[in-house]
This record gives sequence, structure tokens and C-alpha cells, in this order.
Amino acid sequence: MANNVALQDFPEPPSVGRHPQRIYYLDVLRVLSIFGVIAMHAVDISRTDLSDMRTWWIGHALITFSYFGVPVLVMISGAILLSPEKRLDVIPFYKKRLPKIAIPLIAWSFIYYIRDVLDGVTFWLPTFFKRLLTGSWAGHLWFLYMMICIYFMTPFIRKMFVGDGKNEDMRLAKTFLILYFLYNAFLFLVEMAYQSHPSYYMREALFSFYMFYFVLGYYIRRSDIPKSIGLMLSPPLFFIGGILTFWSYYQYSIVLRSRWPAFFDFGTPFVMLMAFAIFLFFKSLTYRDSRFMRAVIYVSKMSYGIYLCHMLVLDVFSGQLLPIFDGTLLPPFSIRSFEPLLSGPLLIVVTFAISLLITMGLHRVRWLRWLVP
Repeated sequence: MANNVALQDFPEPPSVGRHPQRIYYLDVLRVLSIFGVIAMHAVDISRTDLSDMRTWWIGHALITFSYFGVPVLVMISGAILLSPEKRLDVIPFYKKRLPKIAIPLIAWSFIYYIRDVLDGVTFWLPTFFKRLLTGSWAGHLWFLYMMICIYFMTPFIRKMFVGDGKNEDMRLAKTFLILYFLYNAFLFLVEMAYQSHPSYYMREALFSFYMFYFVLGYYIRRSDIPKSIGLMLSPPLFFIGGILTFWSYYQYSIVLRSRWPAFFDFGTPFVMLMAFAIFLFFKSLTYRDSRFMRAVIYVSKMSYGIYLCHMLVLDVFSGQLLPIFDGTLLPPFSIRSFEPLLSGPLLIVVTFAISLLITMGLHRVRWLRWLVP
């Protein structure tokens, strides 16, 4: 998850100090996004457990306002990979990027398969290869499958949106984003009105919404939106998207007991609004070299590994892995362990910290570093 870029052709001022080639707000967003992903997974159990509604409300709020995590990670990739500062040759690009996704995908799929074997699944290599090649039981590793597809398409998407003229490129990107957002919002309204999921062909034949986020990151990075406007508009837009997701999920899923629409979906207009707003907000801030920013950059470099291993940490806390939190030594650690306003955030922070330490340890061992490139 490198963040080194050339300095020309970008509206934001270059970073200064020890890291002149870094775009600071991308590092900040990456750390926040990984934190958001961990928050979603750490308290997800509360979303389906209605036995304690107070815990449900707190968990629901934590999940809702963390849902920007995955979209913003895709936007960061688009902001970096679609930027026109240098030529992108197809074969060298694939050789550089794809192994950083494919090799950890294979390795961590096997690690999580061994976890399942320890939990009672019969070990059988053909079964492992089947789940690897089909993506079944992928869990959070689905993100790597998606990014492989994004990487395959990147050289061709660049040809569509990145050329010699910035104004023309930006107009094309803006037209694509507006049309896709409106079309996606139309499908969402149809889903709300008829309580039925639109046809797969209506959604996927156009473009995956992950490609929307990929282009959106590129567009916001190259846009000339004044910082004052960004700082003024983005907080209310973020909270509007979050509150609509929060309230709508409660009304449809809890009150009406309806399966549709799926408000916790990265393709909903509300989540798109949240992702756009938080990306714009942190782009609009002013950054200076400091110990804090150097720490953020370091954690940002560890973020890929944190993402890969954090589910193992949560499995330990839930008692699924290792005889520690299964009641042998300690009870399971979850948002329901004690006061949810404290246990939820504490579980998220501790999981993030331990995942960071694991990643740092793997980075220090030369023959294990490839697990968390």
C-alpha cells in the first residue's frame, strides 16, 4: 500500500519535512479506514442480536459511522493509480502490483483455512484450493479478490479518464460519477419501493460500484474544490449519509422486518455520500511534518498487514481460536462484555493495536515480510 507519488499536476501542496513524496491526507484516510473496517467486524455481532437493544443501538451506531472504510480504501487506490504523473505500462504494472495481492491472498487463505481446521473442518487440500479459486469462505479476504479485478482494469480505466488535458479528463470523470450515482440511486429507490432486489444484470452490467469509488478517489484528488468549501460541506454530508443509513436500517430491518433494501451495502447512495464527504474533508485539511504525522505514516505502511491479520485477533477474543477467551482463562471479549459504550470502543482499539504489533513483528522477520508487503 505504497503512497509515493510525483509532485506535479496535483492541486494539493506537496508534503514537506522527512516525507516530501507523501500525500499526508491519503495516509490519514488509510489509517482511519482500516480502523473503520476493524470497528465493523468487531461489533458486527450486535447487529443481529436484539436481546439487548441498548447494546444494539450502540453497536449499530459504531458500524454505521465506520462503513466508509472499504469504499475509502478503494478511493485511495484510485487516487494513486489513476493519477497521470507517469506512464503506466500494462505488463510492468501487473508484475509489480498483482503479486502484492495474490501472494498474501494465497498465504492468508491457507492461514484462515488452518483456523477453520482447528475449529473442526476436515483438512483436505482439494477443499482448500476450491475455496481459494471460488472465493468461498473468503471472509474479509474478499477485498483482495476485488482489488485483483480492480488492478486488472486499471490500465484500461486510465485510458478512459487520464489523458493530456486535465479539464477534459475531469469532465469525463465527473460525468461518469454523476451518471453512475444517479443510476445507482434509481435502483436503490426501486428496491425500497418494491422490497425486491433489482436484477444482477441491471447492477453489474454497467460497472461495479467499486469502480465508482476507484474513479471517485481520482476525481477528488485532482479536483480544485476550495479547502474552505470542503471543510464546510463535508461534515454535514457525512452525517446526513450516516444518519439516513442508521435510521433506514432500523425502520426497514427492525421495525418492518424486511430484507430489502440492504442498507449496509457499500453500493448504497448513503454510503457513497459518506465516503465522498470524509475523503473531501481530510483532503481539505492542512498538514505539516510532525511526530504525529510520522507515526500516521508508519501505521499507514502497516495497514495492509493490519487488515490481513485482524480477524485472527477477533477470533481469539471471541473464543473461537486458542483456549484463552473461551472461558478457560477468560470469558469472551465482545461489545457485550460490560458497558457497551466502553467495551465496544475498547475492543476496536485493542484489536487494532494487537494487529499492528503482529504486523510490525512480521515486518521485522525477513522471511515472513512477504506476508504483509
